[in-house]
Amino acid sequence: MTEKPEPTTGRAAQRGTGAVESRRARRARRRRMRKILAGSVGALLVLGTGGGVAAAGFVGLPTAAHDLGITQSEVPAGEAVFSCPPVPRIVEGSTAEGTDPEFAAESDSAESSLRALVVSDAAERLPGSAVMTLEGESIERLAPQLDEAEAAEASGASAEGYSGQKASVQDNVREAGWAVLRAQPLGGLKSLAGQSRTYRADDGDLAGFASSSCRSPSNDAWITGASTEVGRTALLMLANPSASAATVDLDVVGSTGRADAGNLRGIVLGPGQTKNIVLAGFIAEDPAVSVRVRSTGAPVNAVVQQSVLRGLTPGGVEYLEPGETGGTSQVVPGVVVQNESNTPEPTGDLADARPELQITNPGSRDAEVNVRIFRTSGEVDVPGGATVEAPADSVMTIPLDELEEGTYTVALQSSETVVAGARSVRGTEDSGLDFAWAASATRLGNQHVLAVPRSARTHLVFGSAGGASQVTIRPIMADGGIGRAETIELDGAATELFDVRDLDPEPVALLIDAAGEAVYGAQRVQARNNGISTPSIPRASEGQRSIAVDVTR
Repeated sequence: MTEKPEPTTGRAAQRGTGAVESRRARRARRRRMRKILAGSVGALLVLGTGGGVAAAGFVGLPTAAHDLGITQSEVPAGEAVFSCPPVPRIVEGSTAEGTDPEFAAESDSAESSLRALVVSDAAERLPGSAVMTLEGESIERLAPQLDEAEAAEASGASAEGYSGQKASVQDNVREAGWAVLRAQPLGGLKSLAGQSRTYRADDGDLAGFASSSCRSPSNDAWITGASTEVGRTALLMLANPSASAATVDLDVVGSTGRADAGNLRGIVLGPGQTKNIVLAGFIAEDPAVSVRVRSTGAPVNAVVQQSVLRGLTPGGVEYLEPGETGGTSQVVPGVVVQNESNTPEPTGDLADARPELQITNPGSRDAEVNVRIFRTSGEVDVPGGATVEAPADSVMTIPLDELEEGTYTVALQSSETVVAGARSVRGTEDSGLDFAWAASATRLGNQHVLAVPRSARTHLVFGSAGGASQVTIRPIMADGGIGRAETIELDGAATELFDVRDLDPEPVALLIDAAGEAVYGAQRVQARNNGISTPSIPRASEGQRSIAVDVTR
């Protein structure tokens, strides 16, 4: 039997430590010597190949002179891609894991259509563009593809010397599945383009109205506002519109904690592939569920189809789309509160038939969150108090039905990273109810392209938490013409509404630019039979990007 050595203490320990440090020091000196020798050999090799001129300049030249430092390398812009989710479908069944559900037939009254457009450059060149299936089959062409060399040329005016812009619009595109708008870049810049889908049904389990702003794919997205309670169906729809494969990981967080399931990781989506996941298979009977979708490889599109069925009575349908990524500040414009007399008593199966703010805290520490709410007349008191504690690894809710009738912007400041969104409800228990979901918004910049939803009345909602800002709106007509700009001024903490019908003639799309202090935007879209939806304003177009390259010679 071998005895264990006694632990070293006192001076022996100090001598042992010193010996270790001495050995480390000697090894470090040897490593430095090897680096010096390697550098010298490299320099001599340069002399051998460079001749006498190099030798003349070698003496006394510091080593650092060979480092060219950080330079910027331009990355050509890729094609603009905007993906519209499929027409809402009734989920009929699913596996135990909540994946690959079956679907029932659509309602006889269901209607859905797409509106797509591309905008030219200043030389009035339209980028090659088309609405396509995920598999690459063309559905509607907007403009023919330009020769690659011609498209790469930057041009500020046409051959006749005119400088301006025009658009190509495809209205009422019919496609029930995923529909992808692709537009080639022009002059090294990503082209301006946009797409929207509207859905409406007057009967059936999916009666209601929904509108999507058809976002670009991404590698990281948060979706809030899902519910898996009885009668509520949350269907996560994933699609890969890219030419390379994607591996997707999901994080599902509810009001009682985080879902723990092995098949939330490593979901492989090949080019053009889709995956449908019933969230109740991972976190059941939860009124407030959020999903983070991250992918490696190709970026993906992610949307939740959320529907409500109270017994035999439909309670609405909505596309829950990604909002701003998590952060310590969040802004949610487009929160609609209807007249108190129309709002049902929020009890029992009608508990979610009211406006509500949801705050997702995906971290391991509780968050202290300060909430501010603005309407057209300015800031208002927050029901229940302006400061709340959002528990770690869960979703909390704040009822907003005590607010007066109106359209609001909600701003959050948090001690930890959070994600926010808000529900709006329209209608009565007798006349029928529909709901909308407003995601957290990105600060508006320049060159946002918004395809106005069809067959509905649209208001733009702009929210500011303070300071002066301006929003410029240019209408795009059905014939591709671009009209005169309108400017909206925001001053201080407030919400401003802009009725798209005030533009004459009524446009099919809008170009939106913002300047000044931070301003955020959303859409308030209303349709017949109490239909309501609050999709986001799409992100601004990306230009040519540069990456930092460390060049050493």
